[in-house]
Amino acid sequence: MSESFMEKVTCPYCHIQHEFKKWILIDTGSDPDLYDEVRSGETFKFVCPSCTSTYDMNYPFAYHEPENRLFIMYANNSEDYEKARRILSGEVPSEQEAINEILGRQGYKKRLVYGREEFYEKLLLFDRGLDDGVMEIVKLIYGENLAKTQKEDLFDAVRYFKDDEKEDGVFFLMKEGQRVGKVNIDEKIYDWVISNYFDRIIENISDTFIVNFFWARNVVQGRQQ
Repeated sequence: MSESFMEKVTCPYCHIQHEFKKWILIDTGSDPDLYDEVRSGETFKFVCPSCTSTYDMNYPFAYHEPENRLFIMYANNSEDYEKARRILSGEVPSEQEAINEILGRQGYKKRLVYGREEFYEKLLLFDRGLDDGVMEIVKLIYGENLAKTQKEDLFDAVRYFKDDEKEDGVFFLMKEGQRVGKVNIDEKIYDWVISNYFDRIIENISDTFIVNFFWARNVVQGRQQ
């Protein structure tokens, strides 16, 4: 079941305080409307009743999609990231019993993400039935090849998002959170990664909850997670 609380926030435009619902646990099983609202960003949008200004509220939360056995803990700063890491690793329990109960379930994809870019990327990958571990290795390959032909500081991250012009997923080159370019994805590379790294991916992904660039690099280099 979803958990939330009301918090007073001050509009940065008119400086008047209003209450805003912050989510501790977003559960699409008990609140199916949140499935689309999370993806559209509506869940995190504050509209000031006084001046109608709109801005995004960025805060830590947990996301649970029971129908797909997916659980994601989201952090937007290093302190909350470390706190979530300790909860997911079992070092400390969560203050929310519902989260502890979910973490005890078997057969779940459990992930820890930092920032909205990574969160929405994970959702899109899982929505499309793609393996995030495989895709992280594909991103690593693309990124390394691009770095050889482009200026080294052109981009600092590669993200999988839906193309603004079509439904296909593309890789966006990111620089300090901004899109600075895009690259079409060759599906053959995805299949090649599966055929060449399948055993390593299975070996390294079953018990981990951090699947990102660093995870992919260790898998490719043959390091145990």
